[in-house]
Amino acid sequence: MISLPRMRAIRRYRTILHADIIHLKRPDGNGVDAMLHVEPDTSKCKERAMLVIFNQHPTNHVNTTIRVPLYYAGLDTTASVSLMGAQAVSMTIARDWSVEIVVSVPPVEMVWYTFS
Repeated sequence: MISLPRMRAIRRYRTILHADIIHLKRPDGNGVDAMLHVEPDTSKCKERAMLVIFNQHPTNHVNTTIRVPLYYAGLDTTASVSLMGAQAVSMTIARDWSVEIVVSVPPVEMVWYTFS
């Protein structure tokens, strides 16, 4: 059963969740599964990208760094990054149109970041 906060997030981010998807890390049953939803058209939603990370392991808490390519999101110099709807932080995008995010995910849980 989906919890109420997750259901609210699904409703709030419905447009970006239905946008194009890029798999950043394939699911191997051992670590995290990372998917990037991208929508470069600002007339559809204010979020340009959404990173969804799921920890598949039943007992291990995962701490890792993920390089997020923002080229297909249409962002070029800076991005406002928000963890699960919290206050956004401005990050500088590297010359290869990517940012590095330090991620901490509890066992069998998911976290998401929005980029605008």
